[in-house]
Amino acid sequence: MKRRVIAYFDGFNYYEGLRKKGWRNIECNGKKVGREIRFWEEKKSDVALASYMIRDVALNKCDTIFLFSADSDLTPALDIIQEIAAHLKQLRIIVFFPPGNYSHDLKNKANKVMHLENHEYKFKASQFPDIVTLPDGYRIKKPIKWR
Repeated sequence: MKRRVIAYFDGFNYYEGLRKKGWRNIECNGKKVGREIRFWEEKKSDVALASYMIRDVALNKCDTIFLFSADSDLTPALDIIQEIAAHLKQLRIIVFFPPGNYSHDLKNKANKVMHLENHEYKFKASQFPDIVTLPDGYRIKKPIKWR
């Protein structure tokens, strides 16, 4: 399993999740049957996110971190980032907490926090279309559950 960059545009990297093959019980004509299927599995996401944040600060590639998470496992990375940034320049860390989630530890590391449930109208007004075509022609389809 390997995480790969699909596209880079306007200063953002888009990373595909990790995909693996495995046996899962799926329903077919009302019966549960075991089949080998490809499915997405979240693995190493917090470590990858922490690594990319540290890399970008160490390479002086950012002045603001927008962190959308309530995972307090990311606080050691923020400690390292603040230590590095103290020698480089002023760095702002803004944490956005997903609806119904909160971390006191992350709040203490941030310059500013925002609770996303208080800004639902902004996100509904700025949604991507169901299919996004990148400059190289690659098409990303929004999962049905997000529509």
